Amino acid sequence: VDQYLSRESQKLVDPNRGPLLNPEELREFFAEVAELMHDSAQRELEHADLVMCAQLVIGSDALESVRPGLTRRLSSLCGFGVEGGAATTGKFYFAHEVMFDCFLSLALQRKVNGSKSADSWAAFFSKGKIHPAAVDWLVDRMPEAAAALLRKLQSVALNVSAYSENVGFLWGSLCKASNNV
Repeated sequence: VDQYLSRESQKLVDPNRGPLLNPEELREFFAEVAELMHDSAQRELEHADLVMCAQLVIGSDALESVRPGLTRRLSSLCGFGVEGGAATTGKFYFAHEVMFDCFLSLALQRKVNGSKSADSWAAFFSKGKIHPAAVDWLVDRMPEAAAALLRKLQSVALNVSAYSENVGFLWGSLCKASNNV
């Protein structure tokens, strides 16, 4: 992932100003995109959604003033495929499912230490199935935070299959990480 982000950020360069997004900003951008896709329960976004995610990462609604040229370049990132239209009218999706899983895991890692309530996490975990690999990566990188997240989720009882499955993945991953204890 780090190699991919480094390579992609080198493609996003304004000859007069330098990088439009550095590797860390690109990581945050893709994590925002994956989280938005998960929250909307759709694996595709419109160009306006890509722009919104970039604005969140940059911290400005005036994206073109802060990073001229970035708006039109977002749709040409290597990790995206486009369906049904041109660069600003189509639906964008991650070209490879593993990229979605990876960046959703990064979004989880970024948010897991936050102050989200148990109900907020339960809503996130009930939106749709989270691939077990994304959960494994969270547990591998942040085992204590993942264990604290599981404790929060155990306090919420939801009769939603995606929620049960995702909490089960988290629990199973934590068990594997602690030699099945």
